[in-house]
Amino acid sequence: MSAAATRVRELADAITAHRAAYYDGAPTISDFDYDALEDELRALLAEHPELTPDPNPLEQVGAPS
Repeated sequence: MSAAATRVRELADAITAHRAAYYDGAPTISDFDYDALEDELRALLAEHPELTPDPNPLEQVGAPS
């Protein structure tokens, strides 16, 4: 697995976990830091669209169902 693919997976997992914690009422990072994770993932996917995770946390809105 490439470094980019590894980082995409790490970011997707982190975003999903932080979002769940936020909606559970126990945020684990600041909004600024969360936004930075999303921005980094967006930039990586712009360079490597073939690495887009499924599900893509950038396409999920609101609390997990």
